[in-house]
Amino acid sequence: MITPSPRPMSLSHRAWVKTQSVVELVAISVILLAMVIPPWAAAFASSDESAQQRLSLPSAPSEAFAGEISYEFDSVLNKTTATYTAPLGKRDLLHRLFFAPPTVHTITASYVFTGRIASHIPDTIRVRLESDEYVDTTVGSEFGLGFEGVMTIDLGERALQRYLSLSQRIEHDSTPRQDPNRTGAGTRARDSFRLPPIRQAHIRRRATAWFSTCEFLSLINQREIRGTVAGLDFTVNPEVVTGLNLFAAKMLPDTAHERFVDCPPR
Repeated sequence: MITPSPRPMSLSHRAWVKTQSVVELVAISVILLAMVIPPWAAAFASSDESAQQRLSLPSAPSEAFAGEISYEFDSVLNKTTATYTAPLGKRDLLHRLFFAPPTVHTITASYVFTGRIASHIPDTIRVRLESDEYVDTTVGSEFGLGFEGVMTIDLGERALQRYLSLSQRIEHDSTPRQDPNRTGAGTRARDSFRLPPIRQAHIRRRATAWFSTCEFLSLINQREIRGTVAGLDFTVNPEVVTGLNLFAAKMLPDTAHERFVDCPPR
């Protein structure tokens, strides 16, 4: 008996079988990827969420604070401006009697919200520092007004810098002087010896910077704040820091359910 040989497979049939195998492999790969990718995505998402820092508004402090907090409502714009103003430097009687106020002498923090009662934490807080600087000048010398247009605040392990909006006023004063050794009750006016006049410049400056709420909360989360503004050193004493914390605590009503803000990683 003659057994018939198997019929050879045509080229088109071979191509169809090969294509079918490739499709099956691709399908299996897609299924495996679908099983593996979700855990990875969840891991990355949790990593990003953990990188965020959630800061809460401080509770109202019970300690004494310096300065004043005020609220001004604009009925036309339906907006309220919250402002905190305080003097810098030590305020005890001894320092007020025998020591001059610091060059940077006043701090003002403010923010704006819609309506009369705040419904959410503000995005930005404006901080303004006022200073009075006296600079001696001589006749014939050029009086330079160069200054650094930045505010730098020491945060311990790092420093926070912000560019400034500056406004200043300069007053020149030339006061004639007399030799105290040549003047007295029995000395005639014509005999008094006049010294060269003192030329002095009085610079009144207002330096303003803007901070995010996260940055502002980080600033006031320390006992004392130190830094420089337009090249001048300043110190915010503990009583004023306490006032800034009270100012921040009042950004939302006490009855608000959520008193925190999510901050990006540093």
